[in-house]
Amino acid sequence: MTSIELHIASLSGKQIKATIKEVYVETADGVVGVLPGHQPEFYSVGAGTVKYVDEDGKEGETVVYDGFVQIEPYAVRIGVKDIVKPSEINVQEIKAE
Repeated sequence: MTSIELHIASLSGKQIKATIKEVYVETADGVVGVLPGHQPEFYSVGAGTVKYVDEDGKEGETVVYDGFVQIEPYAVRIGVKDIVKPSEINVQEIKAE
């Protein structure tokens, strides 16, 4: 098998589902790269990015907050409080908080 099923779900109800070739997840332990056939692992996620490449070579990126990532040989499941597109982030608003 040469692809991975990526599923990101949030408490806010947002979801991303894609069939991908590779994914990079920013975890509490650093960035984890996953290719098809990866050994099973489980990580904590704070605030960070998820970058992936789909089967057509198109790159995608999203920002996730507070959750976990479960890695299986042909699936990556990420459960978080929220999913945000990088273009939706307002740096000035964050600095004000």
